[in-house]
Amino acid sequence: MITLDRGVDNLLWDREAKKCYIIDFKWSRKPKELDQRRNPTWVAWDLADTNDYDEDMSLWRL
Repeated sequence: MITLDRGVDNLLWDREAKKCYIIDFKWSRKPKELDQRRNPTWVAWDLADTNDYDEDMSLWRL
């Protein structure tokens, strides 16, 4: 699922497990082909670093 609500409050950090969870899917949709190649939400949440949003996400530093 792709979240359309990009607020950082949709992230839940589990300190003990050192894992981050995406929560609150009320504003979401099935991914489209373009979503699989690029998704600026990761950068907005400071979970990825890229200077080129058109670059394939597999090349992003997460």
